[in-house]
Amino acid sequence: MNGITAFQTMMSGVRETSTRHGFKEGQLLIGKILQLFPDQKALLQIGQLQLVAKLEAPLKTLQNYVLAIDHKSGDDMILLKMVEEIPEPNATAKGMAGEILTAARLQKSPGALKLAESLVRNNIPIQEKQLVSALHWLQGVSPAQKDKAYQSIQFSLQQGYPASEGVFRSILEAMDDKPMILRLQELGRALTKEDLPGEAASNLSKVIESILKKPDEIAQAKLYSVIDAAAKGTDSEEKEIANVILQKMQAAQNKFDAAGTILQQGQPKEHQELSTVFPVVFKQEGKPVIRERAGLTEIETAWLLKLAENSSGGLEEGSHVKQLLAFIADKLGMKDEFHVFLSLKSDQQGDLEKEFHTLKPLLIAASKETEIPEIKEKAEQLIHRLNGVTFLQQEHGPLQTQWMQIPIHSEWMKSDLSIQWKLRKKANGQIDPDFCRILLYLDLTSLKEMMVDVQIQDRVASITVHNNSQHLKQLASKFSGELKNQLQEIGLNLSIFKVKSFEDKLYSGDGTGHKFGVPAERAYQGVDLKI
Repeated sequence: MNGITAFQTMMSGVRETSTRHGFKEGQLLIGKILQLFPDQKALLQIGQLQLVAKLEAPLKTLQNYVLAIDHKSGDDMILLKMVEEIPEPNATAKGMAGEILTAARLQKSPGALKLAESLVRNNIPIQEKQLVSALHWLQGVSPAQKDKAYQSIQFSLQQGYPASEGVFRSILEAMDDKPMILRLQELGRALTKEDLPGEAASNLSKVIESILKKPDEIAQAKLYSVIDAAAKGTDSEEKEIANVILQKMQAAQNKFDAAGTILQQGQPKEHQELSTVFPVVFKQEGKPVIRERAGLTEIETAWLLKLAENSSGGLEEGSHVKQLLAFIADKLGMKDEFHVFLSLKSDQQGDLEKEFHTLKPLLIAASKETEIPEIKEKAEQLIHRLNGVTFLQQEHGPLQTQWMQIPIHSEWMKSDLSIQWKLRKKANGQIDPDFCRILLYLDLTSLKEMMVDVQIQDRVASITVHNNSQHLKQLASKFSGELKNQLQEIGLNLSIFKVKSFEDKLYSGDGTGHKFGVPAERAYQGVDLKI
């Protein structure tokens, strides 16, 4: 499951209502007259929002109307004109949706009624051309994606984005349950099948390959350093075995595929050559397993497994996870837009294409370069996926909500790590580090679906881990002291650390049938990741 579908839950929990500053001329909305004032002014109820506006014509109190935003009057007050009076029998969400469509001169098709009803229920003003554009896009959406497509439109209009098919599709792709890592693998295989002449396709294939390989590279670089240390140690028996393994790795370096290649930045050249064919070690049900033995004997294999078990040769240390996330974020091109701004500001546009060797610009270039339908379609899906994550960013006054999705391929996780930050800005515009909330969603091999909720207020942290494993509470208690010490090193005090199961009532989505999914319970086997 794609963790970004969790944003549906966030949307259902907090209904944002447009303020008067967000209203645009020509928008239609449903309003109820609460009180009349002199000079054709009135107090209106628009969803949960109450405001005073100027009316173009006298209206009745306690009556619902379809109103159109005309313009602001001289005193900076919104001027509304009456489009339709809503009869009492139609004063329901469904009835008012029909009135909105009538006012917009649109047919009351089932799709149009459903869309208009969702907008009425969420108090979202709408323009006729926005409805037309949204309904036109919905016609090309598959039935399986229809419900999420309505949510995509609702979110787009709620945030004030242009009512374009590109925006709608991007947000829909961001909600796709298929992990980004699987889409990268599919595109990588499609690129490998075809002998493409263009430079963009070749560079794109290399970037995808580097993203897929990086977890193994980091884990094996650590294990290599342990073997190398044993080869230089004082124990004669261990030195002998370690040196034999290093020699066999060197001799076999051309016999294994590139999945074992380690090009760790900063690693000595001779070590790069030795580690080209590295026995790939990973943990399965808590025990290290060798996927590729590089011609090792049973004794050498047993020694290496013991070494791996004692050295925790996987991605379990915070520094390794940080290294992995930083690498993938860089390859996804999350800083590209900032570099574009700097380049344009310094009038160095000519070097932009040379500088960009990250995923998003290469996807755009490859989709333009190729005529192969499969590659073009898969590249465009990923382009929209990356754009959609950007569109999910929100800002309400001093509060910001930011999203990031990191595709990870390893033995402990073949999914995406979805991260949501809720941040607060200071008066000077800088982010306040004393107040934030971080939500992390990931799908692990052993623990399955997990969400970590970190809330920080006045440098005090409370952490809640949501997971359905029966034994995670006992395991988490063993690490709570270490977690507390680590947080203290960065100036944070841990007040609460608890593990809870997912609650269907809490993560039930918005009634459309799309949940923040919870799989069937499964007993815990092995530790996937230390937080």
